[in-house]
Amino acid sequence: MSRADAAAAKLIWISKGSHKSRRDLRQIYRNSSAPDCQRIRDLAQQLQLERLLVEVLVESDEVS
Repeated sequence: MSRADAAAAKLIWISKGSHKSRRDLRQIYRNSSAPDCQRIRDLAQQLQLERLLVEVLVESDEVS
């Protein structure tokens, strides 16, 4: 499974309420190459989850 596919799967889980997947997605995205990040954004758009992707990426990893 590619990083982009893993990120897309995490986005789907997040849309269903998974909080752990939010952190996982940020880590996948941060550790991805520029082409992989673009593919993640493209997949998010195809899944109509691009707003959720942006929301998750701006969140902090700190636990309150």
